[in-house]
Amino acid sequence: MIRFLLAMAKLDPVYQVAYGDPDLAREVVEYYSLSCTKCLELFSTDFPKLRDAYPDVRFVFHPDPADLLTLQAMVCLEKIGEEKRAVFLETVLQCLHENRGRGGLAILQAAMEALGTPVPDLDKIEFLEKADAYRAAFRFLIQEDVITAVPSYEIDGKLIDAAPTFDALDQHLRNP
Repeated sequence: MIRFLLAMAKLDPVYQVAYGDPDLAREVVEYYSLSCTKCLELFSTDFPKLRDAYPDVRFVFHPDPADLLTLQAMVCLEKIGEEKRAVFLETVLQCLHENRGRGGLAILQAAMEALGTPVPDLDKIEFLEKADAYRAAFRFLIQEDVITAVPSYEIDGKLIDAAPTFDALDQHLRNP
């Protein structure tokens, strides 16, 4: 199902990981959750092929913070600079994929430790509630016009409520 998002405000770019020049004419936004096995599969198997096939498309990974692990990842993303965000996301998604979604908190903490920015209180609700990511997630989730499921993706402003696969994205990108 394809629909237009009329009023949805995206999360601040600090929580997103983008690949490609922001001035590219075409953009794919994948709304993901770290608790979604299809999201982990897309990133691990299809995304590398898509990047190679479409170097003229900007790819953006936008979290859907409806679960605790994705919220915790957002807290991590706000603590690291833009140059480290892709490394963080790639590491976390690959490790989660290899572990079939298990050990999420330990994976987040190990990634942050490796990046030199440990977040030891990531498991404490009191800590999370004080984070800017918590408020950003809340504002995102209470919008009237928002994505309804993950994974979902958006191509050039058109939302597709379906799991993004290489074949589906390839078809949409070839036939705009």
